[in-house]
Amino acid sequence: CSSDLAANLVISQEQLKALAKKALTLLDIEMAIRAYRLLNQPTIVLCLEKIRHIKEKNILLGHVSMMAGNFDVAQTFFARSSRPILALEMRRDLLQWDHALGLAKEMAVEQVPLMSKEYAQQLEFKGEYVKALEIYQQGKMELPQGHQSAEMEARKNIALAHNLVCESGAARCMIRTGNIRGGVQLAQSLAGSNVAMECAKILEGLNQFEEVAAMYEQAGQFEKAVSLHIVETKNLKAAGRLLPKIKSRNILVMYAKAKETQHQAYGEAEKAYELAEDWDNVVRIKVEHMNDLHGAYIIVRQTKSADAAAMVAKMCRKKGENGPAVEFLVMAKKVQDAFDLAQSTDTMSNFEEALLAQVTLKDGVAPEGRKEDFYMIAQYYDKKKKPFQAGQYYQVAGNFPMALTCLMTVNDPRAIQAAVDVVGKARSDALTNKLIDYLMGEVDGEPKEATYIFKLYMALGAYEKASKTSVLIATKEQEAGNYRAAHKVLVTTVTAIQAKGTRVGNDLRRILLLVHSYLIVKNIIKPLDDLDNATRMLLRVTRNIQKFPAHASTILTSTILQCVKVDFKASAYDLACTLIQNEAWRNEINEKHRKKIESIVRKRGEERSDPPEAMSPCPFCSAPVPETTMDCGSCKNALPFCIATGKHMTVSDWSQCPSCKFPALYGPFTKLLLDSPQCPLCEATINPNEVSIIRAPDAKAFV
Repeated sequence: CSSDLAANLVISQEQLKALAKKALTLLDIEMAIRAYRLLNQPTIVLCLEKIRHIKEKNILLGHVSMMAGNFDVAQTFFARSSRPILALEMRRDLLQWDHALGLAKEMAVEQVPLMSKEYAQQLEFKGEYVKALEIYQQGKMELPQGHQSAEMEARKNIALAHNLVCESGAARCMIRTGNIRGGVQLAQSLAGSNVAMECAKILEGLNQFEEVAAMYEQAGQFEKAVSLHIVETKNLKAAGRLLPKIKSRNILVMYAKAKETQHQAYGEAEKAYELAEDWDNVVRIKVEHMNDLHGAYIIVRQTKSADAAAMVAKMCRKKGENGPAVEFLVMAKKVQDAFDLAQSTDTMSNFEEALLAQVTLKDGVAPEGRKEDFYMIAQYYDKKKKPFQAGQYYQVAGNFPMALTCLMTVNDPRAIQAAVDVVGKARSDALTNKLIDYLMGEVDGEPKEATYIFKLYMALGAYEKASKTSVLIATKEQEAGNYRAAHKVLVTTVTAIQAKGTRVGNDLRRILLLVHSYLIVKNIIKPLDDLDNATRMLLRVTRNIQKFPAHASTILTSTILQCVKVDFKASAYDLACTLIQNEAWRNEINEKHRKKIESIVRKRGEERSDPPEAMSPCPFCSAPVPETTMDCGSCKNALPFCIATGKHMTVSDWSQCPSCKFPALYGPFTKLLLDSPQCPLCEATINPNEVSIIRAPDAKAFV
């Protein structure tokens, strides 16, 4: 065909270009595509590909004219075609907004608001603010009307979002064209923080700081708003209104300083400093301007600020309040000044308290860098002839020899206990021997109570010696009839030794068992209501009656009567004989019971026996053992005892006191606690709900 022939005759770029243009003039799109392909112009080829299937001549001419850059001609052809809207789309795509708006008003009124918005944004970007303002105002969209529906709601939201953009743009342009008041009012009427921030930045460039602050406030940028009110507008009233919303300490301090320097409003300045947690300035305001010294005391004691403490100390000295002055000088790290003032004004107790509050003692001794401070106190009391106080502070200063020397000159239980503590911390053989000589009376001829020897051994960690001493003390108390005192000594010792993970000696364990058995008889009778067990506890005591000399006759009498009550005939007879045969004990028998006991003794020759004792399994080997026997004949182990019943423990019913950790049979122990919530051993208050059965207990830990 002719077109193929023409294509084959092409020999140069110029001829190809001429051919392409001619093809477009003749609306031969296919030939034009081939020519432009050979010219390597893919963009034009793509455009032609899109219109190759258009049949209507005017539309085709319009596109060809547009490609040729003849936009007015293209608009004419599009207007004559069946789709005149193409002229509007062309002008819009070319960003020729004046032409586009004119066409939109003629043929697509609904597009006027959208085009106005885009046109106004372009004008604003180019800096043509007057024209942009006019177009923004024209771009407002009417809200759709109709029945409520999801579609209607969506259309309304689209219209509202469009109007917000236009009104925001109008507000910006108003400000830029000098109508600052109108622009600010319009911006304040709009929802959202973006427009406020945009207007704030514009206004800031115009140095309109009052309006800038208002815009920042609307945008939720309260810190920026307050800063402007303080620094630029000097409107502290407006700043104060926003103060509760401010978190920045720097801004709060800025406000406080402005209140203080510009208005002398010290009360408001103080509150702002408090919000900023600037306690040094709070204290300064209270001290220098508000005459609230005691309020300053409270703050400095809480914050421990050295600078604030120095201010308060200075004011205290001016007012003659020497005790607080000493305290705050210590807080201000002016220890020597504080000591000198305390020494000259007889307020050393204030110095001591302040220093102890500042220093963390380790095992009663000050850190290396603070020992000298306490040494000054010790020397002060030494010169004042107050050895007890001097000894205490020599100890805190780490000078144990001087501490012991001072304390040994004071014949007072507190001083002796303090001396024991000193030697326990020092761990010095020389000091230990010196204190033992003192306690034994070799220094002043007055032996001290054995409890101090026991406490000394405990402090030194010599638990075997402490155990033996404890037994001696308890035995002495027991012989004097002070069974609860003996019990307390023994429990304290056993608890302390077990807490150190050391085994309790047999002698200590046995004497505790014996004294405890006597003390729990009343509980076993009531509320446990176990007369058989109560009798066996009394029999355990009477087998060691020589250890209860103060009340031997009374204990034997009670046991005999209890045996008679529960039909322990053999034991009743044996004990009655023992009581009658001892003249001293016989003379102490209560006349009310004498005849009954004598009648038991007279019934010689009768067959007598005690009820058989129940058996329970050994907690170690499970062999049957009488319930109140404390040694297993099978595995030869000493058995742990129950603090509630005095019986040996069994694995199946094992529990323990939550306080002292001693074992107890779960059933009797909880029954006892329900009646009286007190541990029978350590006397601590126990909630029965805190006691539970222990599975697989370590029985050896308790023997």
